[in-house]
Amino acid sequence: MFNPTLSKKKSSSMKPAAWETKSGSVRITTITHLFVAVCIFILTLIISPYYTLSDPAVYLYVYNHLSDLSLDEGYDFYSSTLGSSEYIHFLITWLASGLGIEKVLVMAVSNAILAYLSMRVLEKWGASLFFATAIVATNFYMMLLYFGTERLKFGFIFLALSMLYLGKNKRFYGLVVLAALSHVQVLLIYGSLFFNQ
Repeated sequence: MFNPTLSKKKSSSMKPAAWETKSGSVRITTITHLFVAVCIFILTLIISPYYTLSDPAVYLYVYNHLSDLSLDEGYDFYSSTLGSSEYIHFLITWLASGLGIEKVLVMAVSNAILAYLSMRVLEKWGASLFFATAIVATNFYMMLLYFGTERLKFGFIFLALSMLYLGKNKRFYGLVVLAALSHVQVLLIYGSLFFNQ
């Protein structure tokens, strides 16, 4: 059985650099994490309106039509149009659409969250701040998560959260369930963790 406590990296002894301010110590890593997340947020607002072909076009079509549908009708429409049944992505898009929030804003916020959590996970695994920033801000697969694979992005958000809660079994396994309900492909990553023990 997979024991998340065995996968914890011993990086707690590594203290990041800090700035001293009147309000106390402000970690450079935290500032960098937030800065990268804000940059990804702004980048999403700039690029997303031009990224309109293939999957994003279908997601936008679904998003725009969910606002007029009840939960049951919306789920039937979502499943038949996208050919999938990821509950978490559906609930987020149905709620945001029903509240009248622009889709590009929802994606910008979710991309910023993914960027921030990815920076935290890479830091936890011992990656340098420069390396983590380079991966999160420039990696092709991260760009794909930001702009192309919308449902998988939410799976990775919960995957990243679960990695931050390794060793806290209830939270970890709860987040594993949410990640799987967001996109079943994340189970392959959890499987690799299981067989890596």
